Amino acid sequence: MKEFNKTLVFTDLHGDLNIMAKSFANFGIMKYNAEEFDDLETGIKKSATEENSEYINSLIIKQNEPVRLMLLGDYVDRNNYGYHIIEFLKAIEWENYNIHPIFLMGNHDLLNLFFFTNPYKFHVLYKHTGANMKQITEFLESIQLIKSYNSFIELHKEEIIKLQTQFFENQEIELPLSNYSIKLKYNRDYTNISKLICPLNNKKAFFEEFSKITGINPENDDSYYGYSESRFFSSLESKIFNYTSKYEGRNYFLLATPSNECRAYYGNIGRANFFKHQIDENTFEVQFVDWRIISYVWRKHYGDFFRNIKYWYLENSILYTHGGLSPQAMVDSFTFAPIYDVAKGKIKE
Repeated sequence: MKEFNKTLVFTDLHGDLNIMAKSFANFGIMKYNAEEFDDLETGIKKSATEENSEYINSLIIKQNEPVRLMLLGDYVDRNNYGYHIIEFLKAIEWENYNIHPIFLMGNHDLLNLFFFTNPYKFHVLYKHTGANMKQITEFLESIQLIKSYNSFIELHKEEIIKLQTQFFENQEIELPLSNYSIKLKYNRDYTNISKLICPLNNKKAFFEEFSKITGINPENDDSYYGYSESRFFSSLESKIFNYTSKYEGRNYFLLATPSNECRAYYGNIGRANFFKHQIDENTFEVQFVDWRIISYVWRKHYGDFFRNIKYWYLENSILYTHGGLSPQAMVDSFTFAPIYDVAKGKIKE
């Protein structure tokens, strides 16, 4: 086993990119001060979208003696840069700088893995807790999964919209992954509602036009046509659900509970795939994105990182693990065991 001059241990970064960078700088493995945050954020965005990590690699300081870097998990949630942090960590060519990292899984990372790989079914992680769907989604709000989602979207929104546009235009799409591809299709043409233009001060006219296009009856309750954005999207959610479920058999644009398919998840995450663009002061555009496209883009960019992440790591006489995950979870068939290969020490394919 390699002998290290020092071991640096960090945990619970929770999307705070500035804290991570300052901490790395304080321990001499990175060049950074808080005034450079915008440059760091831009460099990470370039690494994620253009696969150009030259700038962020230039920030790492080569070590004279080998250094072990131990990250104990919870890279995401609670702050705005969870996937910026992961993008940074996976883009660095660490060994070239005589730094040898070990990335461990945290409970928040586990939740993100479940959520992004199958957003329709992630709630099964909690099926033995006795919590109902309202309690589960309120819990997701409290741990601020939406912060990580927003970080992911900020890095990959253009790619997501491009793929969704192709999907709407062709009604089917083939998406390549590392050693296989997945094919998605729709049972009808959705180009007429792929982009929805709404007059800012006349939401009633918008829904009447939507009704003509889709055949879904407009709401009789005028409160839906008021100025509340939340109320507007609640109505739009139900209409999109009814329209697409009619043809698909299940809905790909909303996250709905298995026990009540007409009830979307509560909170911000429930309509996170409705992208709103202000066109001018009088109108805005809504584009909705299939959750399967979001899941695909996540798998493409972060599947390998999460698949290779370790649950625990034994070095000499020290066992490293994340405090938010009990070792029992590793062998518990109701929690971590179904997706973790104990023999290989990594997430199952």
